[in-house]
Amino acid sequence: MLPTWFWVGFLALLGAVVGSFLNVCIWRMPRDASVVQPPSRCPACNTRLRARDLVPVFSFLAQGRKCRYCRSPISWRYAVVETLTAVAFAALYFVDGPTAALAFDAVFVATLIAIFAIDLEHYIIPHELNLVAAATGILRDVWGRAITGAWSHPTALGVPGSDLELIVPASLMGLAVGFLVFLTLGWLGAVAFRREALGGGDLKLAAAIGAHLGWVSAVASFLLAVAVGTVAGLALVAAGLRRRGKYTPYRYIPFGPAMVIGALVVVYSGPALVSAVLSLWWPVPAPAVRSWP
Repeated sequence: MLPTWFWVGFLALLGAVVGSFLNVCIWRMPRDASVVQPPSRCPACNTRLRARDLVPVFSFLAQGRKCRYCRSPISWRYAVVETLTAVAFAALYFVDGPTAALAFDAVFVATLIAIFAIDLEHYIIPHELNLVAAATGILRDVWGRAITGAWSHPTALGVPGSDLELIVPASLMGLAVGFLVFLTLGWLGAVAFRREALGGGDLKLAAAIGAHLGWVSAVASFLLAVAVGTVAGLALVAAGLRRRGKYTPYRYIPFGPAMVIGALVVVYSGPALVSAVLSLWWPVPAPAVRSWP
């Protein structure tokens, strides 16, 4: 059995490398560019970057936050994404341990980080990322059922006080509930405000979160997302935004980042937080129903 420090260090290094790739996705996907080709170049001078320019975090700091060739400033986002992904991967060891679940959670978390950054800046969520996020939940479910031989086992519905079970994989149940919940919320918002309240990307992200977390935990993450979005919205409305020297009242922020925060909180906090959140609305705390480990 390898020691904890080895796993934490390995996962942190892996996370930093994955974070570097996420930066490529964050830059290219909103521009409909391939994330594989061509090789990375400086956005300012178009010079092809060498291996020494692409060492996660270190290159950013060593070069003084500037391009080595044209000295144009480099956004802090690159180092922040790489650092956050490194920390997120290392922290997963304390959630899952050295298991297959860690691999599925790592891909899910990395995808959420990319979604957060892209939606915050561009107000879009690439459907490819939603597909990857959903696939992690479905594949985790398939893997767990395969190694435990539980293909014929029913899935608890998860309603407090009910023993109802369905022959439906937890991932597919979560996917359906996540999509339907947000489809309903989007329709109600459109009726109330006479404008689109939730985009198609938000609906797909809700389905993906449901597929990975299971529907009960996904509902808890959605409630957390509403709280996060409300606080952020009120704070920005109160502060306003200053653009081009003029005061501009705050009008819109994407909901995707709040959904990401809610999902990540559930991933790292586990069943205790899920039960605590849901007990505020349901008389009996519900179990955290997730895909098979």
